Amino acid sequence: MRIPGLSRRWLIAGAVSLVLVLVVTIGLAVVYPRVGAWVIRTKVGAKLAAKLGRDVRFGSIEVAIGHAVLRDVEIRGPHDADTPLVHIDQVDVSFDGWRALIGTVILGPARLDGVLVTLHRGADGQDNVRDLIDRVRGDGGAASGAAGSSGMRPSSISVTRGKLLANDELTGATGLVADA
Repeated sequence: MRIPGLSRRWLIAGAVSLVLVLVVTIGLAVVYPRVGAWVIRTKVGAKLAAKLGRDVRFGSIEVAIGHAVLRDVEIRGPHDADTPLVHIDQVDVSFDGWRALIGTVILGPARLDGVLVTLHRGADGQDNVRDLIDRVRGDGGAASGAAGSSGMRPSSISVTRGKLLANDELTGATGLVADA
């Protein structure tokens, strides 16, 4: 049965357009978040680990166009005790989602919630931050990851519920600084 005034060419064009819209929608709703989480976990995590000389671990990662939420981020080094050097409950970061579709990531503001920084000096006198300070300053000879990393810095960083724990096994002193 043929609809008057509607040619076969228009039916094919309409069907192709509908399929194209469906493919783009599935790509943005299903594929984009998974690829984004994979890029954060493998590429960004590896760059940060190389820059800091530490293990970087992520819990769950949720990515949408223009926004990412990272939970249970840990940065752990060789001289950390029971707790990692840095633990962040949640990182919310905004980015230019449309530019990210073509591979250019420009970060916006980042909000860190539940930050715990643990400074530790063992009974042998070794601490968990000296090598990190030397590495970041450039004294540690770790130039890998330093080039090109400035483009991945957020435009601003805000921290809520931050704590600093200092544990010195050499003297037996422990200190805690927390926000009110």
